[in-house]
Formats: sequence, C-alpha cells, structure tokens
Amino acid sequence: MPDLSPRPNLRDKPYTWLFPALHKTCMMVGPREFVFLNEKKSLDDVNWNDGNASKLWYYNLHYFNDLNANKYQLRKSWHNELFKDWLLNNSPVNGNGWESYPISIRIVNWIKWQYSGNFLTNECLQSLAVQVRWLSSHLERHLLGNHLFSNGKALVFAGVFFKGDEAENWLNQGLKIIEEEISEQILDDGGHFELSPMYHSIILSDILDLINIGRPYFKLNLLNKIQNIASKMLSYLDVMTHPDGELAFFNDTAFRESFSKNELARYAIRLGINQNDDYQSLNQVYLKNSGFFRWQNGPAVLLADVGRVGPDYIPGHGHADTLSFELSIKKERVLVNSGISVYEESQKRLYQRGTAAHNTVQIDDKDSSEVWKSFRVARRARPFDFHIKHADQKWIEISCSHDGYKRLKGRNIHRRTWLLTSNRLIVRDQIIGTYKSAIARYYLHPNIMISKNLLKLTNGLLLRVNSEGGDYKIVNSKWNPEFGKSIDSHCIELFFEKPQASLIFNWD
Repeated sequence: MPDLSPRPNLRDKPYTWLFPALHKTCMMVGPREFVFLNEKKSLDDVNWNDGNASKLWYYNLHYFNDLNANKYQLRKSWHNELFKDWLLNNSPVNGNGWESYPISIRIVNWIKWQYSGNFLTNECLQSLAVQVRWLSSHLERHLLGNHLFSNGKALVFAGVFFKGDEAENWLNQGLKIIEEEISEQILDDGGHFELSPMYHSIILSDILDLINIGRPYFKLNLLNKIQNIASKMLSYLDVMTHPDGELAFFNDTAFRESFSKNELARYAIRLGINQNDDYQSLNQVYLKNSGFFRWQNGPAVLLADVGRVGPDYIPGHGHADTLSFELSIKKERVLVNSGISVYEESQKRLYQRGTAAHNTVQIDDKDSSEVWKSFRVARRARPFDFHIKHADQKWIEISCSHDGYKRLKGRNIHRRTWLLTSNRLIVRDQIIGTYKSAIARYYLHPNIMISKNLLKLTNGLLLRVNSEGGDYKIVNSKWNPEFGKSIDSHCIELFFEKPQASLIFNWD
C-alpha cells in the first residue's frame, strides 16, 4: 500500500542550480495533444491508461518530458492543466504512471520544472512525496542497467528537493545506487556498458543532472569521480557520432530519444565539465572496452562494431550486429545500420534487432546472435582476433572474427577486413566452414541516389561499386531513424559464390 502521510518540507533551492539540457523538440503540441514516437494523439482519445496507444507511448505521456523541452515557458498554462489532469486520473498506485521507470523520470522532470522558476501546487508536492516513497520500495533491481540508474537519480533529486530525515534516507539510498552503478555501468573507455550510443547519451545527461543538483551534497571523492566520468563520456560521445552531429546506429539507437551531443556539450560547459583528451584526435580511435573502432581517412569516416553484444546479464538493448559498420563521406551518411522504430514484441522488432537488418554477413538465414522477444538474447557472437595495420597514414586496415555462427552445422567463423584509403573502401569477408547461403548486406542512406553501379551523394560525389567473389544486387529496404518512423531506402546484397567475397567502393 502507498504511504499517503504528509510530505516532508522543502529544502531551499540549491544555489548552484544551473540551466539544464533541453529536448530539441516539444512533445506537447496542444492543450491536450502530444506527439510521441511520431504518433500524434489526444488525451481525450487515449486517456492515461486506456490501452489505445502502445506501452511506450503511454510511458512517454507519463514522463512529463515536455516540462524540459525547447520553449517550455510558452506552454506553462498547458502544463499546469496537465498536472491537474494527471492527479485526477492517476490515483496511487494504479496504471502505467506508477511503474518505477516512468515514476523516476517524472520525479526528476517535476523537480527540474520547479527549479526552473515554476511552482508545483501543494497537491503536486504531496503526490511527489508519495511517488518517491513508492519508488524507494520498488526499485528495478530485476532489470538493472539504465532503469536502476534512473531510480537512483530520482531518489537523489527527491532527497535534495525535500528535507528532513525521510529525505535524507532517500538521498542516501539514491547515492548508494549511483555510486555502485557508475562503477558497474561506465566502462574504462567511457562508454555505457549496454553499448547503445543512445543510452550512453541518456546516462550522460543523467550524470550531468546529478552534478548540477548534487554538488553541495556529494562527498568530494564521489563528486570528483562523477565529474571525471562525465568528462570521459563526453569524449566517447564524440567518437560515436557521425560528422553530421548525430549518433551512429549500433544496438538500440534512434534519433530524438536523447539530448543531442551539442546540447549535452553546452550543458557540460555550464557545469565546468570539459572533455578529457583521451580521444582528442578522432582519426583513429579504438574503444577497447566497448568494442567500437572509428577511423577517418580523407573525407571518409568509418565506425565499426568489433565488440560483444552487451553485458552478459542484460543484453536487452543489443542487436545481432557483430562486425557491422557505418560510413560517412564528406559529412554525408552513406552506409547505415537500419535502426529501430519499435520496442513492442513483434516480428518487426525481431527483424530490426536481427543480423539481416545490419551491414554485416548473414549465414544460412540465421542471426549471428540469437535475439528473441523484445529484449532477450540467447547464444551470442563473441569477437576475437582483432588486428590493426596501417602505413604512413595513407591507408589503414582492421580485421576481426566472430564465432556467432559456430553453433551452425558448418561450425562457421566469420572474419571481416576493412581497408580504407582517402578514396576507397574495401570490405572483405571470409567464411570458414561449410554453408548453404551467405549474404553480406550494405544498407544505403535514403538520400543516396542509385544508377547501376554508381551511388550519388547529395553533394554530387559519385561512388563506384564493384564486387569480387560474388554477385550483388540492389533491393528495396527501410531505414528506421526514429521510433514510429520508417523511410524507403535501398540495400546492396552481396551473394557469396566463394568462401571469400568483397565489396569495393571508390570515389574521387
């Protein structure tokens, strides 16, 4: 049963509170209208819990993220009415909004809203305390990862916002979670251990918020640790970003679900957090702990996944994308993993997580790692034998193998080699062991125009495509850059005729 006893008193606003990061686009487009996951719906039609929208859409509705979105001040009257409506239709502890993850995000958003110069009513403040009490006894230790981190962050915010013994208990409970989970979740190379650039950005924004609110209350050693981690995570984010300023699509990643890299960088500067110099040059970076490699030669930037699927105990945001890669030339995306548009359990979700939706090799129509349901992975690929060769900065070659297909009858090993110069990319795949069929896929960005073996970028640059060891064809495909959004595109499918096949891209 929820604890409905009177709330604690409020603590004074932290004198160091600085303007936080804002979402680039607003989600509330009318007094009772919202756009989440590229779906516009009215609260009059879906209510808060009627089941007339997807679970993730309802989660977004209960987050109250629009309180911290661009030009939120212009929607203050809408927000005030929204608070009233939520209190009226979401009694403790019923419905989507009382699950621990949306509670965690909403707690933070409500507190940020007040710290940004607005005022929560007494009814909201009382409800906020009830929500925090419920969260503190319903932590998502069964899910761990970013969910538990979000729980801890919310408790820290509540512990700073309120005062008294109860608030101190929330603060201490939250700090314990954050301290434990930072050591567990942030890898030595600065990456988030779920290996999704999108979730890396989300956790980085959480850490910056914690620095913002917690400086007067954190012990010095914890504060220094968190600030150093934020600095390293900022540098990591640079590595995992294309020249267009947006994230690379590895594992569960989509646009508009996290703050932009530039918005996070500006927020960090306000907090006095600078990037460390570990990855000062982005020309060649190997993120050894995360398993990603980035290198630039001339106008070309290539990002490759040579790492594991994710943490052994929670690979839920992982894809069967081992040895996949993405390519940009002259700041335009050319080759892209196909992205995600859904989280609900469905054939679409399975396909988007599967090997066939990525720029890598599929053998006998199987996935390199056995993704199942929405967030499950059974037997998974393990990369090995990673090597780097380069000569006078004129070319660089990297190679890596994985054993994800060793479970098949042919006991297959896939080895991929990339050779990049300033005007050529050669991708060479070798398959050890017998097989019936093998296909290497190369997904093109929707802006790429196609004419026979020529690819034309919007800036006029032409790429010539040739193959060795197999024939290729170009088929229709989809690119899924955002939840609820799929764009028509094309994919190059290279069919192996020999155990080794290559695709070659040349440009001037």
